[in-house]
Amino acid sequence: MSTVGLLLLSFAAHASTVPIQWQESAHIYTHPRGWRPAGMGPGDLAELESIARTLHTPVYVVLLQGETLPGSGAGQQRLQATTDQLMATWGTQGLDLSRYSVFSVAWGADCNQPPGQRAPGTVCEYFLNTGSEYIHGPAHFLPSRDHAPITN
Repeated sequence: MSTVGLLLLSFAAHASTVPIQWQESAHIYTHPRGWRPAGMGPGDLAELESIARTLHTPVYVVLLQGETLPGSGAGQQRLQATTDQLMATWGTQGLDLSRYSVFSVAWGADCNQPPGQRAPGTVCEYFLNTGSEYIHGPAHFLPSRDHAPITN
């Protein structure tokens, strides 16, 4: 197992996870299953899936309902811990932990509102997790060309 894999497993021991099974052929995941952020329809998810399949680097998008994000504390820390745990789990299910990018978004029901008008505890965060091939080498800068269609 790679050093990154061991680090992820270490972080994972201290985090909650969401029950999302990794599938090599799927690039877009939602939790709870079937949930979509406000303003996104089934066609939008299908379009994201189509774009993700064509990218040079393996890119996965995880859309999480902010109200269901596990853990306590700051939303960004919870999303990072949840994503790290998910990557550790996916590593045991076949994901190559050296070569991937996972863009996680936690989106609460009030995220379309200005920050001052959101309900307390609303989580509106995103987190990008990349494999060791991109972190520890010049390739770290290359995946940005693939992230643009997803983040835009």
